Amino acid sequence: MTTAATPAALSAYRTLLRSIKLTFANDARMLTAAMTESRDIFRSRSHVSGAEQDEHLKHAREIADVLRTNVVQGERISESEEAYKLRIHDATEKGDNESIKKAQQSLGKTPGSPGPGKCCSA
Repeated sequence: MTTAATPAALSAYRTLLRSIKLTFANDARMLTAAMTESRDIFRSRSHVSGAEQDEHLKHAREIADVLRTNVVQGERISESEEAYKLRIHDATEKGDNESIKKAQQSLGKTPGSPGPGKCCSA
């Protein structure tokens, strides 16, 4: 038995789809996969209500926000070199890394220097 979608669920679903369309605009494979996955998840949780539904909808809106502001797609410029063209749009968060630099300085590190235990060391 399927219940009617609540206005909040429809709103969260539409917000998620808009973020997916913005993020994966030039990538038909990822666009289709993300939209299909979102539809399947929303359908599988259509019976949920109350506080559990609120949590799922909050999670969907958070995913939409991350997709819209933090996911950038890159397209390889040529097969012969390792260069990529990034598709950055107006909603993409463009930080200046000042918070990272300040955190490193407060720990007594020089920006760009490896931390304790070096990355990827054995």
